[in-house]
Amino acid sequence: MVSNRMQNEDAENDEGKREKANAPANGGGGFKSWLPLITALVVMPLASYFTITLVLAPRLESSPSQAREQKAGNQNVAGHEESSENASAGIKSKRQVKIDDVLVNVAGSMGTRYLMTSFTIVGYIPDFKTRVEENKAQLLDVALGALGTKTIADLEKPGARNLIRSELISLFNGVLGADTVSELYFTEFAIQ
Repeated sequence: MVSNRMQNEDAENDEGKREKANAPANGGGGFKSWLPLITALVVMPLASYFTITLVLAPRLESSPSQAREQKAGNQNVAGHEESSENASAGIKSKRQVKIDDVLVNVAGSMGTRYLMTSFTIVGYIPDFKTRVEENKAQLLDVALGALGTKTIADLEKPGARNLIRSELISLFNGVLGADTVSELYFTEFAIQ
């Protein structure tokens, strides 16, 4: 008898616990459980819209290429004249000169390693090709001097070509005149 009474009380306690456990899940879930999802669906598109219109669009509008186009457009409107070459093309024409097979011993290798490179230099001034051809010997000497100081470690570093490119552009502009060479492209770069 005592055992039956205890079993009945245990059964009632278990049943009460189950009802309490099920009550919040069934009764209080409704709108509150959907609130985070609804908020995300409303807030995220609004946040994206404002990010694009207030942050990204102004940055895109003030990009350097568009600023140049606007400046050129403003000059035309104001009555400034452009050269006939630039007026027909709308932009400055690119002039290129290729310098092939520059061979130099790598520093610190005691003549056992070398660097073979070719590159194209680009300028936008009208007499760019003639200036380069007239000073080609001096440009090669400057390039050989700069490349000859590089060690294997210098040449194999990440970004080494970009550093060498910047250095050569600076040295070439020192020979040819400021802002004559604006770009330099390596067409060959081999370490042996």
